[in-house]
Amino acid sequence: CNHQPGSRRDQPEEARRKLAELVRMHRYAVRWSDAGKAGDSPGRRFYRLTLDADWTLPVVVLQPSTPAKGLVIMLADNGRKSLATAAQRASESGVTVVAADPIGFGENAIGERSYLWTLLLSGLGDRLLGIQASQLEAIARAASEQYHVEVRLEAFGPRASLAALVAGALNPSLIRTVRVTGA
Repeated sequence: CNHQPGSRRDQPEEARRKLAELVRMHRYAVRWSDAGKAGDSPGRRFYRLTLDADWTLPVVVLQPSTPAKGLVIMLADNGRKSLATAAQRASESGVTVVAADPIGFGENAIGERSYLWTLLLSGLGDRLLGIQASQLEAIARAASEQYHVEVRLEAFGPRASLAALVAGALNPSLIRTVRVTGA
């Protein structure tokens, strides 16, 4: 083994700092607003999460019928509506599910010519990936505080997977596990 003390493997905090700087990570304060019951199923509610004064994210929370064994935040390239089956299965297994649409996904998708919006953000010193990862980290922090359980992320699709992996890498003590499908 060629491992030398002081090498990169010994400095994960420095690597996280560099990644946060590269993607222009933000730390958002989160406010939950109840947006009503979601359908006829008990334990399913819509919320609007306000992140600072910058972003509003739509989420749906599915509560299991028994005390929660954990919490999973789900996101997908095709939006949270495409997660109905996976979210229902997770909830039935005893996990609280928070299905979210960060910027660029589902209800928060950027319409035509989304690349121009990404260029505008970059010109202003931001990164779309950094905003997405920051939003996921904020959702995870708020959910952990609200539900008092361990948080993990599940992402479906290559764009959602990248955002989830960055969020997980930047805060592994909060986001315990990241699972990606179709990355």
